[in-house]
Amino acid sequence: MEHLSGSNDEATPTVSNMAEEYDSEGALIFTVAVLVLYGSSIMAFIAYSVRSSRSTSNSSQEDVEIVRFLSAHDDVGRDLARAEVSCLAEINTLSKVNG
Repeated sequence: MEHLSGSNDEATPTVSNMAEEYDSEGALIFTVAVLVLYGSSIMAFIAYSVRSSRSTSNSSQEDVEIVRFLSAHDDVGRDLARAEVSCLAEINTLSKVNG
């Protein structure tokens, strides 16, 4: 095979050069590293899922308590809405008187 530069035959990869330069030990280390990384990621995901499902049962009790609290203090929201409506009505009447 002839190159345009014509002088550097070692730069051209051939099947025999590639077979000689193949690093089977490096490929094995890379494969093991990838498998360990993916395996540990899957284990962490499973652990997180288990922990999350356990906390869901506790959070349902918390949700019930939050709903009770908000139901007990629901009148605060209604009082604020009434105050806002009365304030807007007062502003409306003042603007009619002044304008």
